[in-house]
Amino acid sequence: MTGESFVLFSRKDRLRHRLRRVEQKMTNALERIRARLAPEVLIPPKEQHAIVKKGELYDFLIADERIRFAQHDQPLVSILLVFWNRAELSLACLKSIAATVDVPFEVIIIDNQSTDETPLLLNRIENATVARNTENIGFLK
Repeated sequence: MTGESFVLFSRKDRLRHRLRRVEQKMTNALERIRARLAPEVLIPPKEQHAIVKKGELYDFLIADERIRFAQHDQPLVSILLVFWNRAELSLACLKSIAATVDVPFEVIIIDNQSTDETPLLLNRIENATVARNTENIGFLK
């Protein structure tokens, strides 16, 4: 090699880089939206909540965190979750379950072919049953 240098990035590093770029784009977009709004126009609380949760999702993914549910041989409660996109809200739901449920339980997650960060999130869940549909079959099926 004649003076050339090659930098090899791991898959994890590439993912971190992509997530940081997306997070920066979201921050920039929010600032552009705020700059275009009149000072008296407020971003609705629901939208502010979604923005905050999206940031928490990216922090979770960048930090390579995991959610670990306790494993029970005979659960008293089955928690069935159906996800379709909105990974930031799914993360908040999963964290809440992990932090507050104090009876023997199991978590069953159905992903209706999410196209956002949900598949990445589901790869970080331990001791839950995850079924990944090949199409969005809806909630009731």
